[in-house]
Amino acid sequence: MSKNFAYLIFDDYCFDFISNNFMKRVEIPRNILIDGIIVDKNYLYYILKKFFENNDISEKEFIIFNQSSKIFSLKLKLPKISEEDIRSMIGYEIENLLPIKLSEYEFVYTYTINSEINVDVRVARKDFIADFEDVFKNLNKKLKGFYFFNDFCEDTKFTNFISLNFGHTLIKNSDVNKSIYNADFYEIFNKYNLEYFVSKDIMEKKFVEFEGNTILKIENNFDLILYKNINLINKSLEYGATLFTGNLIIDKTKTELEKISNEYFFEIDYKKFNPNKKLNFIKEQKKKVSKIYFYALIFFVLNFLLYIYISNNINIRESELNELNNNKEILDNRISELNYDELKQKNEKLLKYIEEDNELREKQKSAVDFGDLFLELEDLEDDEILFTDYYYYNAMYVNGIAKNEKKIEKILGDIKHKSELLQSDIEDGVIKFKIKIEIMN
Repeated sequence: MSKNFAYLIFDDYCFDFISNNFMKRVEIPRNILIDGIIVDKNYLYYILKKFFENNDISEKEFIIFNQSSKIFSLKLKLPKISEEDIRSMIGYEIENLLPIKLSEYEFVYTYTINSEINVDVRVARKDFIADFEDVFKNLNKKLKGFYFFNDFCEDTKFTNFISLNFGHTLIKNSDVNKSIYNADFYEIFNKYNLEYFVSKDIMEKKFVEFEGNTILKIENNFDLILYKNINLINKSLEYGATLFTGNLIIDKTKTELEKISNEYFFEIDYKKFNPNKKLNFIKEQKKKVSKIYFYALIFFVLNFLLYIYISNNINIRESELNELNNNKEILDNRISELNYDELKQKNEKLLKYIEEDNELREKQKSAVDFGDLFLELEDLEDDEILFTDYYYYNAMYVNGIAKNEKKIEKILGDIKHKSELLQSDIEDGVIKFKIKIEIMN
C-alpha cells in the first residue's frame, strides 16, 4: 500500500479509514448516505472535515470503495470486433440490459479476448460519483479513485468474498458479483433513532439505555434480519475458501457464518488491496484535455500559416491591382487611340483580377471559421456519436459512427452551418456516416 494515499470504505452508517499506519472506523449519522448515495453533501463534508482536523492524516490522495447496490456489475460476451469498437458495443449492450439512459451513466470495464470477447463491466450514475468528487474538492483533498467495493482486490486465494454490513450485504464469486441493500436495517434505524455504534452494542448485548421491552424488540428485529441475510449468503456460496468482512462481523455473526462455510477467514489484509485501475470511475482528464489542445494547436498553426499565405497573396494582388489601375488611367488617356476590342479585353482582365482578389478574401474568412467548426464538432461528441476524421475541399467533410439515425439528425440540426448527410451505412450494428458542411460567413 502506497504511503501517498489512503482508503475510505463507505457503508451507510460508518466509514473505515485505512492507511499504512492508521485505521479508524467513524460513525455517519443515518440518512446522510442511503444505499451508498449521498443525500446530504454538506453534512458529509462536515463529518470528513472534522475527521481530518482531529487526526494527523499525512496522505495527500484518497481512494473510495463504495458498497451501493446502484453500482451495476455485468458480464458480457461480445463477438470478435476491433478493440476500437469495444466501448461502443458495450454501451449498446448496457442500454439493452438495463433500464437506464446511458448518457447519465458512467461505465468502466476490463476484457479478455479468446474465441470471443469476455467483458467485466461496472455501471454507475455520473451524478452519484460527482457528489463524492465535489465533497473532496471542497475539502481540498484529491480523490484519486472510486471503486465498487467488491473490486478491492483480485486475490484468487478465496473462492468467495462476503462483506456483511448494516447498510449492505456484498457477495462475490465466479457466478455472483453484487451488492444487496439492507432496507430492513434502514427501517429499524429510523424507527428507533439508532446509529451504528449503539446498534452494534445492542447486537453484542452490551448495556444500552433503552426501556427493556424496546431493547428486546430491537434485538429480535436485528436477529431476524441477520439470519435472513446469512441464509441469502448460504444460497450463493461456492465450495472453497471464504473471506468474511464488514461492520457486522461480531462474535454472534461469526458463529453462524462458520456453520455455512467449509473454510473461512475473518481477517482482511487491507495493505494487499490491489484494485484493477481499469475499473476506476475517476477518470484522468489530462489525456482528453491534451488531445483537444493538441488538435486545436495544429489547426491554429495551420490557420496562421494559411492566413499569412493568403495575406501575402492579397498583397501581391493588391499591388497588381494598383498597377492595373495605373494602367487603366493610362488607358483612359489613350482611349481614343485604342479600338473597342482591345479596351474590352483589358477590362475583362481587370475584372478577373478583382474577382480573384474577392475569392482570396473569402478563403481567408473560411480558414478562420474552419478552426472554430472543428472545436464545435468536438463539443457535440458524446457516448452516442463519434467523429472519426475530417477533410476540407471547398467544404468540410466529416466521417463518423453513431448508435442511431436520430442522433445523426440531431447533430445536423445542432451544427450552425449548412450541412447535409451524404452517406449512412450500418456495419456490425453501428451506423457509419458522412456529412458535408458548408462554412457560412
